[in-house]
This record gives sequence, C-alpha cells and structure tokens, in this order.
Amino acid sequence: MTQRIDRSSFVWVLTQQFKILKVDAEGKIEEKSPSNFATNISFNIDYTLWMVPENNGSAGSHILYSENEGENWTRVDTQNLKISKISSTHSGSCFILTLQGAIYLVEESGEIKMIFDVGTANDIAVSPEGYIWIISRLKKEGGGNLVYWCAYNNYVLQPAYGEPVAKRISAGPEGTARIITIGGEIASLYLNRMGGLETPGGELFAKNIATSCRSNTIWAISTVKSKKKKRNVLKFWNPDLDPYMKWHTVPDVEPFLIAGGD
Repeated sequence: MTQRIDRSSFVWVLTQQFKILKVDAEGKIEEKSPSNFATNISFNIDYTLWMVPENNGSAGSHILYSENEGENWTRVDTQNLKISKISSTHSGSCFILTLQGAIYLVEESGEIKMIFDVGTANDIAVSPEGYIWIISRLKKEGGGNLVYWCAYNNYVLQPAYGEPVAKRISAGPEGTARIITIGGEIASLYLNRMGGLETPGGELFAKNIATSCRSNTIWAISTVKSKKKKRNVLKFWNPDLDPYMKWHTVPDVEPFLIAGGD
C-alpha cells in the first residue's frame, strides 16, 4: 500500500545555531530568524509562536510572541523567572516551566500567575483543546517520572491511565499525548484509556518530540545521526494516514529542539 503524507503539515525547528526554521513535510525550509536568536519555542492552534530569546539568560526577564510567523515580535515581561521551557496554549497565552519545576501562566497582556508550585514538573505540553499534560517530578520505582494531566482553567492534576513514566512529552489533537519513554521509544497516551508504542520495532529512537496541532503528525529528533554531518536527523509520521509506522526523514536540517506546527 502507498504511504500517504499530509503535505500541509509543518514543524517549528530550533537549530543547533539557535535559529528558528519552519519545515514542512515536503522538506521545504523557511528561515524565520538569524542565528543565536532563541533558546526555546512553542506553537499552538491559535497560530501564535512564542519564544525565549537567546540573550535572556537563565533568569528570563521576558519572552516574545508573534502572530505572523516571526515577522514581528511582541515582548512580555516574565518577572525574571528562571525558564526551563515554554508551552503555548490554544487561547493566546503561554505556560512557563521554571528550572525549579513551577508552572506559571503568562497572558499576552503581561498578566502572570503561578499555576503549580515549585517541584511539580519536569516537562509540560498543551493540546489544541486545552488539555495540559505534565511529566511530574514524582519518580516511579524502576525509573522514569509519572505523567499527569488536567483541563485548562481546572488545574487539578489527574494521573494518566496506566501510570506511564516518561522523559519528554508533547500534546496533539483530541487530548492525545505522545511521550518519549525512559528507553527512548515513542508512545501514545489518551485521557481515559491505555496507549501504546508508536516506534518502529520499539528500539531506542527519539531525543525530542512534537505533535502537529491539526494533522496529528508526530515529529521527532531521532537518535539516528546523518552520515555527512553526524547530526541527529528530523523524522515525521502521521498515524492517521499510515498505519505501518513508516517514519520519513527530512534532510538538511540540524534540529536542537522542535515544536508542533499545523
């Protein structure tokens, strides 16, 4: 059977040189910033791109957002929070995960409030519908950290079905989450039922992961390195179009971090 690809799907890439790229499933690359521009990026279904500027340091005095794919940026002060990661929402705001494991919600207006206290999370992702997934700082016997979720504006953390553990997490349509397991595999999680592996052969596969907001395409920074430059390669797969787990490689991209696009 012919493998189908959603050609309209794209991903945001932060390169090894801290440059922002927009990369689509056909391999088209658009440069959206110069080098040494950003250290973290995030995008959601409201089409707002958020980023942490490279010159911000570990104590972030501000973050920036763009409503036109990086053509113009607006500054939002962040009270010198020590930023580990940002995760944009579906409604024009952004969560900040601090190095200490606290989570803050930042509005475009500059309003900022703590949602979860220090010691809560190692990672965070928000689905297009507003479901919030976190990798907690609670370790499970045998290794790995427990995964929890909650609804936007109802911040009561619920344990994910089956008590999965993870190293990285992303969120896609219909409340689905994808995780990188402690073994480097990619697995799916659902709000009310067990998920399963989505890695070819179940082998060590991914270092970083992102899920597109609409198309459900999964993007991964693979543990596989390119032959020429010895850099980790960018791969993608859409489980709705291809049930055979055929991951496609995007050449000529040196990803450091990725964020799900459309």
